[in-house]
Amino acid sequence: MRVFSDEMENELVQYRIQMEELFFGMTLTDLRRMAFQLAERNKIAHPFNVDSKLAGEGSRQMSCR
Repeated sequence: MRVFSDEMENELVQYRIQMEELFFGMTLTDLRRMAFQLAERNKIAHPFNVDSKLAGEGSRQMSCR
């Protein structure tokens, strides 16, 4: 299930790149947590785990862009 638009995914990727350039690395868990929060705050339907408050493993694709 696709959760985010291309634009929203690109914003997440750009944010991660900015953090890397500032030497503030993000782990995959950080990225998954941020994706979960983005979906929740924007009231976007998602299949993410509400107990762990993390996006699914498919979020790994965003980290590899």
